[in-house]
Amino acid sequence: MATADREFGRLTQWNAAWAKITAVLQLSDTSDLMGLRALLGAEDLALWLSAVQAIGTKDGSGSVSQIVSVLPPDGPTSDPLWWTLSAALIDPDDPDSQLVLTLTDTTDEIRLQNHLTEAAHLAGEANRTKTEFLSRVSHELRTPLQGVLGFVQLIQLNPKDPDTPRYLELAVQAGEQMVQLISELQEITRIEEGHVDLSLGAVNLSAVIADVIMMFETEADARRITLRPEGLDAPAVLASDRRRIHQILANLVSNGIKYNSEGGDLTISVQRTGPQISVTVADTGPGLSEDQLNRMFTPFDRLGAETSEVSGTGIGLVVARQLAEALGGSLSVKSQLGVGSSFTLHLECPMPRSVGRPISMLCVDDNFASRTVIEAAFSNWEGLRLRTAGTMKAALAMAAVERPDLLLVDIHLPDGDGCDLIPAFRAMIEPGQRLHVAVISADTSPETMTRVAASGVDRFFPKPLKLNELMRYVTATVAP
Repeated sequence: MATADREFGRLTQWNAAWAKITAVLQLSDTSDLMGLRALLGAEDLALWLSAVQAIGTKDGSGSVSQIVSVLPPDGPTSDPLWWTLSAALIDPDDPDSQLVLTLTDTTDEIRLQNHLTEAAHLAGEANRTKTEFLSRVSHELRTPLQGVLGFVQLIQLNPKDPDTPRYLELAVQAGEQMVQLISELQEITRIEEGHVDLSLGAVNLSAVIADVIMMFETEADARRITLRPEGLDAPAVLASDRRRIHQILANLVSNGIKYNSEGGDLTISVQRTGPQISVTVADTGPGLSEDQLNRMFTPFDRLGAETSEVSGTGIGLVVARQLAEALGGSLSVKSQLGVGSSFTLHLECPMPRSVGRPISMLCVDDNFASRTVIEAAFSNWEGLRLRTAGTMKAALAMAAVERPDLLLVDIHLPDGDGCDLIPAFRAMIEPGQRLHVAVISADTSPETMTRVAASGVDRFFPKPLKLNELMRYVTATVAP
């Protein structure tokens, strides 16, 4: 609390609590209210001074209370303080009476209210998004369901109708559309939950693209669209999931045909820049507006195509982008109205690199796919001799012939615990030689992590492996 002059310019008295609360402003003179006034927002200050001047008059009340924001001296980037200021005349009968002031620091309460308001807004947005999503799902499911039930009812009304075989064919097509939609919904759910089914291995990208082109040649011919592959002669072998890359590119090519102009072109090109490799699918269709681009990856939003004869669900691109990210890449889009659209799948294709001296690396993993991925990733490294084994027995036999400099070992092997290999290998090394050890495993339970740490390994890489991280580790470990 404090007392001040009638103009709210200077304090005449104040208690310890007032001094403590206002100390954050670091005013040179604690009695100077002009410094405090300078830190109030212009609107807050104008309202406060007007209300103070009206106290005790016929147009005002006997007291006034107002929440004001105060900007700390640290500047506009600092969070404002929130105070509740109250004022009343000490002697209401004396027009020149001083003011008695009460100041309460309500910063925490106001910030909590703001957080709650923001949380309520976000919850409301999430609820609206969920409602809209369910509405779209319901609509997309009802459309093919109408076809199934409609044609079945026609057959039921007149089993001998000569068009019955055609009705059955259309009912099956509608049913297949429903199955596809449900599968895509399940795919989105699995990906969002982090349960992406990946089967990693060496992938010949050019071969995958050639398969996709062959898959859609008939559909392209039907619309007189020319498929133009470019850059497929450049060798590009990835350590990735062939099925998922095929799924992404098939979606892009399918859309490029469906939404292209009749008689247009569809170019599928491969480009490589350092460790980045990209596949671009470019059409000569009508193109997309900025608003459509902003809505591109919204589930069930077909960007106006739902009123056309082109079939689709509006989920394929969403799944494609999520799969690209699960593979450690991305999916981008560019478009220009009247010119066409291009979708680009960006993937990591590690560059062959040279280590400082010839080294020996042994990978022990009973999973064939894992060994294949590592072999593909390190196949072009100069000065690196990579050998792989599927059992502890085979690994020990290899080590007896050539001591490894670096050991990559899985934990769960058919003939024992991979951690038990580590002391056996360390006992083999020559004086002055160092054995670098990294564990690769899908088992990340606390018990396993404790056991791995106790074995004295250098690094732990959880599966599925992030190859770039593994490659950086190998380079940093064995290069001089």
